[in-house]
Amino acid sequence: MSNSLISKLNDDCLEVVFQCCGGCPYTLSAIALVCRRWYSISQYKSVWRTLTIDQPQLYAGYARLLHSGHKHLESVRYLSLYKSIETRHAHLRSLPLESLKNLTHLYTHNLCLAEIDHLSRQITTTPSQLSVIHCTHIETWCDTQRFTFDIVERHPQLHRIKFKFVQDGHNGFASIHNYSITILPIPMENMHVRNFCLASVVDSEWSEQRLLLGTMAEIEKDQGEALYQEEIDMLQNQRAAVMNSWFEYENTLVEKYTYLFSLSHLEELEIGFCYAWTPKVWRQFRKVLYQSKHTLGVLSLHGWDQLGKLGKKGFQSTTIQPIRMQAEMEICECLSQLYQLKTLQLVNFSIGVGLLKAAPHLSREIQSVNIVYTDSFIRNFNEPADIWLLMGPLEEFATTVFKDPSMERRHLKINLSPLLQAAIKNNLFFKNKPFIDTLKKSLLDQSIFLQYEEVVAQ
Repeated sequence: MSNSLISKLNDDCLEVVFQCCGGCPYTLSAIALVCRRWYSISQYKSVWRTLTIDQPQLYAGYARLLHSGHKHLESVRYLSLYKSIETRHAHLRSLPLESLKNLTHLYTHNLCLAEIDHLSRQITTTPSQLSVIHCTHIETWCDTQRFTFDIVERHPQLHRIKFKFVQDGHNGFASIHNYSITILPIPMENMHVRNFCLASVVDSEWSEQRLLLGTMAEIEKDQGEALYQEEIDMLQNQRAAVMNSWFEYENTLVEKYTYLFSLSHLEELEIGFCYAWTPKVWRQFRKVLYQSKHTLGVLSLHGWDQLGKLGKKGFQSTTIQPIRMQAEMEICECLSQLYQLKTLQLVNFSIGVGLLKAAPHLSREIQSVNIVYTDSFIRNFNEPADIWLLMGPLEEFATTVFKDPSMERRHLKINLSPLLQAAIKNNLFFKNKPFIDTLKKSLLDQSIFLQYEEVVAQ
């Protein structure tokens, strides 16, 4: 060791090197056995600030460490739990995390919601000082737990929240977003959240919405064919009953998102799927954005088909069409008030009247727009016009958002699935005017960097 290059490093440099070991207790234990100097540095609190648990087969060793009451555990601020990709799901065995009394950051990868909820409950008992909960690639194989805001409401000191589900939220079960079992009242002065992400999660009410849309369309069709007054009255009563169910459905959604609607002064926000959202939900969401209009720099919206319009659910309904227009107008109001927005991402989010009307307001500060469409979004498309209804407004939106030539060089990124790219190429509406060529020509005189790529699967 005395002649090695690493021995020439001073203690401060070695401390930084040991901090880069990823918080693996087995690596740090091995380092401590090298020599007295390394042992001494490996005992620094900064070296044990991170603890990583990523080898489930070594459960017994992790459990012994956490049960030991060792002084190192008091230094742990960041806890990371990772699992490898599973072909067969099995829950992590419970670990005594109560011994991590000063934990402030929780990171997980490839865990299911039941495992994350268990961790959340364990940390609550300390009491919770958690300021960051960052869960990526949440597995959806497990059906023992559905997402509710209870998971985060237990931790009033949170300022960064991220729950991102695997793929597009349609595989498996646990990506369903249910109503909270208990809503814990959190004083507004304790709300510190600045970054919030809840992505690729499906509202459990979405299927109810689609059923109501279909039922309303059938009733209106029958009304047009009704001959007798008794039949007309019966259908009118059925229509009123469906509308009452719709209003109850709206109220349930608004109550379920109470936690989200209580947030303010956000800096980054990623939310969706928004398929189930109604005008009333968008109206409440507008209040969140209004409270964050001077701070919100990054907004990402997932999942919107204009209340089933792209899938032709209740497409010709005279009752549903005004509701769709109300929702679009609320979307317009949401985005028009974001004075400091620099980055906008739309994932499987169709561009309708609302976004087109908001585009001139977005052009003031926007620096980057990223539009993503995956195979799952177009699986119900079966006519050439469907592709045009999806892609046609994109050109108008992009050229309007980036219309100000005085702005610095900006970035437009379009990610389309291979299936959608092929459908566009073969579509009659784009035969004489290829989509990407037309878009490039529209942006030719503006300082825009256009990036056109395939969607990369997770």
